[in-house]
Amino acid sequence: MSRVLVTGATGFIGTNLVPVLEAAGHEVVPFSLRGWTGEAFPADVDVVVNLAGKAHDLDGTASPEVYRRINTDLAERAYVAFLASDATTFIQLSSVAAVNEATVDGVLDESAEPRPVTPYGKSKLAAERLLLAVEPPAGRRTIVLRPTMVHGPGDKGNLRLLFGLLSRGIPYPLDAFRNERSFVSIQNLTWAITSIIDTPAVTTGVYLVADDEPVSTGHLVSLIAEVTGRRVRRLALPPALVRLAAALGDRVPAVPLNSGRLAKLTEDYRVSGARLLGALGHERMPTATDDGLRSSIAALAAERGASGPDAQSVRSQREAGDR
Repeated sequence: MSRVLVTGATGFIGTNLVPVLEAAGHEVVPFSLRGWTGEAFPADVDVVVNLAGKAHDLDGTASPEVYRRINTDLAERAYVAFLASDATTFIQLSSVAAVNEATVDGVLDESAEPRPVTPYGKSKLAAERLLLAVEPPAGRRTIVLRPTMVHGPGDKGNLRLLFGLLSRGIPYPLDAFRNERSFVSIQNLTWAITSIIDTPAVTTGVYLVADDEPVSTGHLVSLIAEVTGRRVRRLALPPALVRLAAALGDRVPAVPLNSGRLAKLTEDYRVSGARLLGALGHERMPTATDDGLRSSIAALAAERGASGPDAQSVRSQREAGDR
């Protein structure tokens, strides 16, 4: 088994990944990049998993400099430390935002030309290019993972936003929209990372990570109703009216819906994870799409039951990176 250094181990993905790695028999070495100036990694590390980064800020309050410093510069320094170490595998967690942050026509795969538009997406793509510009020495590999929207316990994304609104009795107002969007459960993402470590056949390159089937936001609403046992009122408000309300949210942070969140909830964004599955020798992800979503919804329901409604956590999508 491997000795795995994990940066960002205290973040959403890290806290879910560490026990999965340990259950697979790996020794985990958490490594914080806060205040790190590039010192050598601990000796005898076999794998470096770089999860450190600043998450996408849908409120648009973080500066491009912050994203560059955390998502690009730290990744480059971590990669330099990897090359100076004895580790043979470097796994960089990137994002589909490095490729496309708007509606996807058809299905997104690794052949798509990257066209990020936000500081977040641009910082992730810049990190990818810095890492892949250096050919790793023989016997070593550099894996860049681009997961689509990740959900699971501790997630601060749009599933939490939608769940929070419906839990407060607010009707679902987007029934007039029809969309298909890919997600990836934390179970499937952590399985993918662990499987890459155990599968030398996964060679240097970029891999998208997604659940097997895309789902509509309306389907998410149905699953929330199913898991919580609550009746959810659904409204088919005119799309033009909804977009006007989202435009108001762009200017007034207290409004829980803005244009970025509306796009995440209503636009098509289908992603294929077939390349990674093929490299791992699998046809499907181990956790079915709906099962992963039910698990995440149940975790949100348990969290809400334990702590009560938290309107601020529903409104805020700001999340500083765990380094």
